Order: sequence, then C-alpha cells, then structure tokens
Amino acid sequence: MKVASLNIRYDGAPDGDFVWSKRRQRCLEAIGAIGADIFGFQEAVSNQIDDIHRAFPEMTKVACGRDDGVSKGESCLIMVSRKYRVLNKGTFWLSEKPFEPGSVSWGASCTRIATWVELEGAAGRLLVVNTHWDVDSELARDRSGKLIHTFLAAPSPGEWVPMQAYQSKTIENVIVFGDFNCEPGSQSLNFLGLKDTRSVLNQRAQATFQGFGEQPEECIDHIFCGSGLQPISFVTMNYEPPISDHNPIVATFPQW
Repeated sequence: MKVASLNIRYDGAPDGDFVWSKRRQRCLEAIGAIGADIFGFQEAVSNQIDDIHRAFPEMTKVACGRDDGVSKGESCLIMVSRKYRVLNKGTFWLSEKPFEPGSVSWGASCTRIATWVELEGAAGRLLVVNTHWDVDSELARDRSGKLIHTFLAAPSPGEWVPMQAYQSKTIENVIVFGDFNCEPGSQSLNFLGLKDTRSVLNQRAQATFQGFGEQPEECIDHIFCGSGLQPISFVTMNYEPPISDHNPIVATFPQW
C-alpha cells in the first residue's frame, strides 16, 4: 500500500512562472508516476480538485472546502484507489467548534481543517486523515494535535465527542498525513500519539518545503501511522523544476 502527501499550492497565488496553469501538467504527470493508492493534497481549491479528479477518474475523491464546508476555499483533498470501499467520510475544523465551517481558534492565522475517510480493504478497516495545520500559532498546532488525537481515539469516527478524553482504545489502523507546519520531533506532533514513518525507518529529514527556491527550506510535511501499521519505505520526492512549493512524500506499507 503506497501512501503519498503533497501540499499542491493553491491556484491564485502570485507565483509567476510557477502558477498552477504553468505547472499543472507537470504536477499531474508526477502524481500519476507516484501511483499512490491513497493520496492526500493540501491547499487544493475547487478547480484544482476538478483537474486532479479529471486526470485520475479511477480514484474516489473526498474533499470539503474549509470556508463553507462544501466547496469554498482550500481543501484537504483525499484521493483513494477504488480497490478500497469507502465506509464513512467527513471533515472537522481545527478549532474550539470542530463542526462549524470556517471557524478559527487559538490564534490561528486562518481556517484549518482535517478531512478523513474510513476505508475497508483486504486487511480490514483503515482510517485516513489529511490535515493542514496553522503556520503562525504554535498554540493552534498543539491544540490541533490534541484534537486529532481525541478523534482517532474515539470508539468510531461517528461516535467522536470533541475535547473528550478517551483512554481505553489503542490507535492501530490509522494514517494521518499532511502539512503540519512544524519540524520532526515538535511537541505539537507528539500530541498525535502516532508513529512518524520517517523516524521509524531512520530516514534523514529532508526538506519538504522549498518555496520554489525563494524561501528557506523546511521539513514540515509528515506521514504518521498507528501501532497496527509498519512502514516499509519512506521517500521525499524532488523535482526540477518543482511541481509545487512543497515536495511530495511517499510511504509504503504492507498490502492492505
């Protein structure tokens, strides 16, 4: 099972030679070459979602606009191979009001979300969460980690009560990936209570954000998994010219 994450950089940003219309084809070709079974994209807006789904109609899309809970604003798009059956899906807001579209809390610079899908494959059920954390507020990142942890620890996604502490459930068949806007080992990431696939495999932290060569490089994109999953490989993909201001990251797991 191949899992990949990429902050695709929203269409409409003032990126000069790297605007979406100029890099779209290269980006779609790279996505196809990666060939992930489960792909998470951050910052995708509605026309980018359409472009990706049009290029890969054999995959199921799960997306929700963060501004209105439908299609407005950036999303955390999940694309899933049809060999998996989608059992449930949803989005919650990384705020004090997780079910209120557009809500912002904890000094975050803008609305932040987590989109999830519950899948069934040959090995059983798998919960996948794609998220994009705040870039400015460490408090918001800390609270986002804690909030997602309670979601994962609930008896089931449909039974989740935000802010409630769940003590009994071991978090096993779970993948959480995305742009976390913090480096490996950050306290905010530790609140998730999951394994960092990069660290498990003793992989050196390589830059995932390169800002099209205009900003300092950072390792802020990650793939985490629960105790029931053991990664086989992890790689940071590099492209020249870049396909986004972030580089894709790819983790491989045993067949699911």
